[in-house]
Amino acid sequence: MINAGEDLLICDLAEVYGVLDWRSLRLSVAAALSAHLPDDSRIKRKQAGLKLGLRDTLLASIADSLKYLCWTKTADAPKGRNRPTSVLEALTKEPEEKVTGFDSAAAFRARREEIVRQCQKADLN
Repeated sequence: MINAGEDLLICDLAEVYGVLDWRSLRLSVAAALSAHLPDDSRIKRKQAGLKLGLRDTLLASIADSLKYLCWTKTADAPKGRNRPTSVLEALTKEPEEKVTGFDSAAAFRARREEIVRQCQKADLN
């Protein structure tokens, strides 16, 4: 579990058991506490490859169903217009924009200036 994310494990142990320094525990105690964390704990969700716990997944699914049912009663539904967006999809999809790194401060400044120019140009139009 530590290799999967020590910071997540620390947060889970603090939240569930009030343990702020897991290293002060005997190894067998730390292992037992970690193994019996709830299934929706941060570290167990990460190990399972899940972004949301079961409760949040069900709530988002219920919200999506309710939005869809309400939409089916509108005049737009038969025409397929203004279909509601999915809460569950919004919470679970990967972000489209990736973080960009820079090799130097000069490369960062150059990119920043380019973005500022684009914003200024857009404001003028």
